[in-house]
Amino acid sequence: MRSFTGRGGCALFLETILKIHGKTTVEKMMKRSRAKGPPVPLLNCTCEQRQEKRPTNGPRPTNKNILDTTPPGHSCMSIELLSLLLTGKVHSSLKGWSSSLGVGILSSANGEVGSFLKRPEKPVWILRGETCSSLLWLTNEKDTAFLDQAGRTLDFSHWNFWYGQTNKSTFRMTTRRSKWAPPPVLKQQVLPKRRTVMESIVERRKKRTQNVVSGDENEVACVNKEVTKEELERVKEHPEDRHFYPNQYCRWRYDLCGNGQWQPFHQLTKHEQLVVETKLAPRINHIIRTRWPDARLEHPSNHHPVV
Repeated sequence: MRSFTGRGGCALFLETILKIHGKTTVEKMMKRSRAKGPPVPLLNCTCEQRQEKRPTNGPRPTNKNILDTTPPGHSCMSIELLSLLLTGKVHSSLKGWSSSLGVGILSSANGEVGSFLKRPEKPVWILRGETCSSLLWLTNEKDTAFLDQAGRTLDFSHWNFWYGQTNKSTFRMTTRRSKWAPPPVLKQQVLPKRRTVMESIVERRKKRTQNVVSGDENEVACVNKEVTKEELERVKEHPEDRHFYPNQYCRWRYDLCGNGQWQPFHQLTKHEQLVVETKLAPRINHIIRTRWPDARLEHPSNHHPVV
């Protein structure tokens, strides 16, 4: 590991990957994945100079200077290399494949990641934020069976190696509660009439001919309407609330129309709450909600996870 993290480590790492799979095999997979577009490199050194010159034996950066170590994005590592590491095959997008290691991926961009990577075999996800990648995992592996259960409270751990943090971050997430449904009427509890074999065959054929929406399309349809720049600029929080309840935006009042009428956060519509959270909530909230819509994040340790 020291060889990969030292000077020239990225080139050594890429050379090792090519030797494992074979340079000719990787070239063929790259051509197939980008048959309709220009070729892209597996790895591209785009790190800022301060990253390369940062002292390795000096003191760790303080919380005030944490943002100075922010990498400039994801362009240094292509999706082709990420898929090659996770599956042994090259893919040009994050849809239509799953990791053989059982690891998933979540992204800050809506609709970028497919359902297979959002629901991996193991409760571990690579988070692709706006500036860097980090790691998220379920603290208690026994809770894996409850990941999609409505109204469930789960504990997560987060690790971001870019910021020199010596301790991991933890937080608690509550999934969206299921909507209340009235009990069925007694008349509806009567057993349906038994169908013949021929009627069952006809019914199955009808279902096959119907247009079935895929899992990815279903998820995209459930995503809330995108927030515009104009909506973000109109968000005004009450100055007294900000003063008396710092960093607790859910307890503030807001004026989203510019008419001087202040409304508490819980009285806003779903879309208005999304606008407020897009502007004021930690960025990890948005990434988590691409997998668990309307989930609530609470009780972060020390500080909110940086993504």
